[in-house]
Amino acid sequence: MSHFPESLADRYRRFKYRHFAPNMDHYETLATHGQAPEIMVVSCCDSRVAPNLITATQPGELFIVRNIGALVPPASSESGNDEGAAIEMILELGGG
Repeated sequence: MSHFPESLADRYRRFKYRHFAPNMDHYETLATHGQAPEIMVVSCCDSRVAPNLITATQPGELFIVRNIGALVPPASSESGNDEGAAIEMILELGGG
């Protein structure tokens, strides 16, 4: 049986009180009105890469697609791909 790491639970509680609570209006706006990021970032899924941290952005500012190697297959690819779907979504949201 696996247990949820207490260190992660502590970090969640710290986020909740130090970041979420003081910025509740921002999160409420995101929940009520949805997202409308103007910038899409294709990033590697490597755990050492943190696009929001590197760019000092808040939730809702970036549309982030993470995958192995930050690769986007060519549009002519015969098989569907998640990256193409993400690009279509950001265009529908009015970004890019």
